[in-house]
Amino acid sequence: MIKGDRVLLRLLDYGFRYLGLHRIESFPHEKNMRSVRCHLACGFVEEGRARKVLWLAGEWVDVVQMSILREEWEAQP
Repeated sequence: MIKGDRVLLRLLDYGFRYLGLHRIESFPHEKNMRSVRCHLACGFVEEGRARKVLWLAGEWVDVVQMSILREEWEAQP
């Protein structure tokens, strides 16, 4: 497990356990594959993409819509 995974898992634990959230969303851009992989490793599901919505370093890039539900979080080992 890498450092980013541990940080994200702690945030998810706080959101679901202490804030009582039902759903947590995240919107990394497609060029940040390290973030996308981290979210997938922590149980997030890709729900869709907003195509060419973010201007980044001189080009339009997609934003990946990702989420995890409380029951998905609780089902993880």
